Amino acid sequence: MKTNKMLRISAILLVLTLLSTCVISGTFAKYVTKGEASDTATVAKWGIELTVAGEDVLYDDDKIANDVAAKVSASNLAAPGTYQKLANVKLSGTPEVSYNIQVDVDLKLENWTVNGNDYCPLEFTVGSTVIKIDGSTIKTVDELEAAVEKAIMAAITGGDGTVNNKTYDATQPTPGSAGDLDIVWKWAFDNGAEADKNDTALGNAATRATINFSLTVTVTQVD
Repeated sequence: MKTNKMLRISAILLVLTLLSTCVISGTFAKYVTKGEASDTATVAKWGIELTVAGEDVLYDDDKIANDVAAKVSASNLAAPGTYQKLANVKLSGTPEVSYNIQVDVDLKLENWTVNGNDYCPLEFTVGSTVIKIDGSTIKTVDELEAAVEKAIMAAITGGDGTVNNKTYDATQPTPGSAGDLDIVWKWAFDNGAEADKNDTALGNAATRATINFSLTVTVTQVD
């Protein structure tokens, strides 16, 4: 009898223990929702390198030695046998942001006329492109100016030259045509009797012919 009583007491204690365990575990349970984030950022590379530089008029009739000092009285005078590097453009880089290349160029050839007619013996080169009055595609000084400006805009922006700027996406390199671009004019020393006659008329004109050139290249990050 005593044994049965002890067994009943033990069973009751076991049940109470289990019930208290459930209560305690229920007290400490809870919902948990967790979210985490981590990230890093590095400043995007710009990396544009740009130089634009020109030179004085040079005299090189024999194509061997530059002898401007002996042949022309000043380094800003154009004459048969002279040439000038109006600008050398070096543009390079592969930005990690989108960017725009803008070219502001202005070429003015004033008073290049003989007997009331346009006459400009200058031959321009933009990179490997030769531009001159040829009597067919380019007939006037105005057309010569426009053709040179268009070629410069095309070479530096990498476009077709109809507009003066072009936008590139991130990681697109700058145009290879602008990597080392020379813009040059030259005036042939001996281009035949008719040319000699017209050249002499330019040299004797009361109002001197002039070459005025300006070039600005701007590279800007865009949205």
